Amino acid sequence: MMLELLEIDKEVFQQTNSESATGYQQKIENFYQENKEVYEKLLQSKEEQVGLLKKMLEVK
Repeated sequence: MMLELLEIDKEVFQQTNSESATGYQQKIENFYQENKEVYEKLLQSKEEQVGLLKKMLEVK
């Protein structure tokens, strides 16, 4: 109930001493992968915009 009130993810507190870093490392890797995908999409969008602007300059 307190976790819900504070909006704290319950998974963060379910670590054991033997391999506590494993779950945390997996979350970091997932976060990195998600950011990498977003970054790649932004780069692709930027390249498309640069191409469009170059075409517009050629027309003038």
